[in-house]
This record gives sequence, C-alpha cells and structure tokens, in this order.
Amino acid sequence: MVDVHLVALPEPQRSTLRILRGRPLGQLRYGEECIKYRMPALMPEGKGVAAYDGFANHCSYFPMSGSVLDQVSGIPSWAVAAKGTLQFPIDKPLSAALIRKLVKARLAEISDVQNGIRFDFLEDGAIKAGGRCARGNSTVRGAGIAATAA
Repeated sequence: MVDVHLVALPEPQRSTLRILRGRPLGQLRYGEECIKYRMPALMPEGKGVAAYDGFANHCSYFPMSGSVLDQVSGIPSWAVAAKGTLQFPIDKPLSAALIRKLVKARLAEISDVQNGIRFDFLEDGAIKAGGRCARGNSTVRGAGIAATAA
C-alpha cells in the first residue's frame, strides 16, 4: 500500500519521500509500515511513531505526537515546525541524523506511559520490555512477554 501511495505522487515529492522512507525504516526494522490517516506511517506494536506525505508545495513529516518537535534540536532553518508536523521543501529530504532524533524522541515518549499498556523500545523499534502500567507502577516484563489489554 505504501508503494502504491508513493508512486501516485509527482516528482520530486516521490523521490524525496522515498529517501525519507528509507531513513526511518532503516532505523525501525521492527516497525510495521502501513497507511494511517491516508499517509505512509511506521507503527511498531501498533504505536504511531512517524508518518510522512507529499503535498503541492512541500513535504511533511508527522511525529505522531504534538510534543516531539519541541524535544528535538537541530531542525534546519529551511524546515517549518508546527505542533504536529515538520514541513520541508519538496526536493530536500530531512537528514538521517534528524530522523533518528525524531524517532528516538517518539519511542521514548511511548515508553513513558503511566497508565495502560507500556512498551519500552530499543532504537530499532524492537521491544525491550512490555506490560501493564497503572499510576506509574508497572508490571513491565522483558522482551518476549506479550502484553495484552484487559
């Protein structure tokens, strides 16, 4: 589905987003790639980590959180950061280093769940630990222990 979505985009958006796609995917080897909110997204354990798409006058990276961009330094001056999106020129992909920072910040945010199912991720999207968490007290267990909702 992601390939179909990208093929439908005009150049140079298509090429720019293919480069961007390779950067987070190279890091998130264990994340599921799918279409979410009508755009390509990366979802390890069903948790939204990154999405991206091309538009008429720009491309966008969506960290799937309104607070991730505030946590990351090194956003280039030619990119426009808003609460939930990072817009960049259609012919200028974001750097691999910036993508790593954005993904790492989002994975850390997901791991900071205080109530519900909590996952601690390694940088490549693999589960380090998972389990239930209530009011900050967790029953998080090592990798290989599947967490299930009540």
